[in-house]
Amino acid sequence: MKIRGMILIAGIFLAPSLFAQDETPLESKIESIGLFKNGLGYVKETVSVQTPGKYVISNVPEPVHGTFWIESEAEIVAKVTSRLAKVPVKDSIRTFQDLFAGRKVTVFFGKEGIPPQSLKGTICPQEILKTGGTWSHDYDTGNNYYGYYNSYRPSQPPAVDTNPLGGRFLKVKTDTGTTYLDSSLIAYIESDGENETTELLKPVLVFDVKKITSAPAVISISYLTRGIAWAPSYKIELTGTDALKITQKAIVKNEFAKFADTELNLISGFPNVKFAYVTSPLSPRTNWASFFQQLNRRTYGGDHQIMSNVVSQQAISRGPSDSDDLDFSPEGDTADIYYNSIGRFTMEEGDAIALDVASEKTSYGELVEWIIPNNRNPDGRQVQEYEIHQNPEKYEQATWDAMKFKNPFKFPMTTASAMISSSGKFLGETVSTWVNPGQETVLQITKALSISTNATECEVEGKREIVSLGGHNFRKGLAEGVLTVKNHRKKNVSLQVKKCFSGNLKSAEENPKCELRGEGIYSVNKSNELIWDLELKPGEEKTLKYQYEVLVSN
Repeated sequence: MKIRGMILIAGIFLAPSLFAQDETPLESKIESIGLFKNGLGYVKETVSVQTPGKYVISNVPEPVHGTFWIESEAEIVAKVTSRLAKVPVKDSIRTFQDLFAGRKVTVFFGKEGIPPQSLKGTICPQEILKTGGTWSHDYDTGNNYYGYYNSYRPSQPPAVDTNPLGGRFLKVKTDTGTTYLDSSLIAYIESDGENETTELLKPVLVFDVKKITSAPAVISISYLTRGIAWAPSYKIELTGTDALKITQKAIVKNEFAKFADTELNLISGFPNVKFAYVTSPLSPRTNWASFFQQLNRRTYGGDHQIMSNVVSQQAISRGPSDSDDLDFSPEGDTADIYYNSIGRFTMEEGDAIALDVASEKTSYGELVEWIIPNNRNPDGRQVQEYEIHQNPEKYEQATWDAMKFKNPFKFPMTTASAMISSSGKFLGETVSTWVNPGQETVLQITKALSISTNATECEVEGKREIVSLGGHNFRKGLAEGVLTVKNHRKKNVSLQVKKCFSGNLKSAEENPKCELRGEGIYSVNKSNELIWDLELKPGEEKTLKYQYEVLVSN
């Protein structure tokens, strides 16, 4: 069920039967929504009550498990239940039963041989059955509450049909009794009118307020839910040879509920939401079987899979950093989650807005990046052709025109697309990863075609020593690489060469930095990256040689 964030629900008219006699209807107000980038939103609503009693609001949350909380100085018990409500027929199933319930009609049949060819009578009211009469108990809770489940997954419980005839038959009261007409045989219907509303069972949230210490008592409702998010992007305009203007834009799309005068906060960070896929049992659309199934589905694929596919908000910049001496803390927070308020907005369900969040100017430096991937697997063997075809981007040897600059904003640059232009001309689009304030980052713009490069690697002849590790034999070899680069431009070029390799470095020309990479920690060969920072004059060619020792699996 969709969450209705305010009781001013467009198009829903509450019938007197919606509330019990001792229940008082309330209007809730969505005060604020914190928007993550993954379809999750943190919603805060408030209502006020003057005296103890039972109060009903029609906005029933569908929260993520464990995130629904009610806070108040009053003593409260909350309950989700069902009440009858009148809704427009256009918002219901739109069957003949809905349109003509209680009205006198003449039904004409379109098939020959069906006596009579027409039927007069009164359409009977739609039968409203209370859902939840049949429950599935076919579930397995595992060894504990959160279930270290095996591969068994309980089946979804059968849906309970509120119309036992499935909308196929039209129930008509005639002078001789009750007739059930097959809707597919009806040619047309004459009636004295049609209904604008029909009655449906709608879930409601009931607050049983036991005790109030001081009136009015404010009830605060907060929960994490799905259906509203934001998508950031950056526009980087090069305004000179060493200056740029960067603008952050946000697109907010609301598939959650209608809300009015609500503060929106854009959240940047990497939240740890363990139950992002699990809907709370509080939701009227969830029963125990589906709840445990969602828990099972969450654990079956492993937490890392869930985090990477659902909750991952950011990628971390691997560019050069001057952030060691930064003193940055998110405003009002104790963790690296940053809330950026963009103001108060009114949005209908389905609306989308786009706005500029911030804009700053800063300096930048031009850079050419030459990236040479590792051509060996962790076991020392050469990467096979089929592996290259499966992941061509990983093994692509590319030279890029890039730019490096420091984040000029007072807040982190979140992971987003970045479009780069100069004098109104489009230059390229790339991904800007998470960058702290004052931290330096590098963005690739376009391939540097006027910088020619060549990389070769071969084995140095010599004795192939056999090494035994962990019961496995490896052949120790010495590999030598030669990198050649030439500047065909008419200006100096700042060049950064990055070469990844597996093994132990023996020698390298021009004194490059050698950094240890994390992916080789469990392999017999260390994973390393050589980084050269060079200046090439117009027409200058440079050759770089390096050697490393590698263990190759026999």
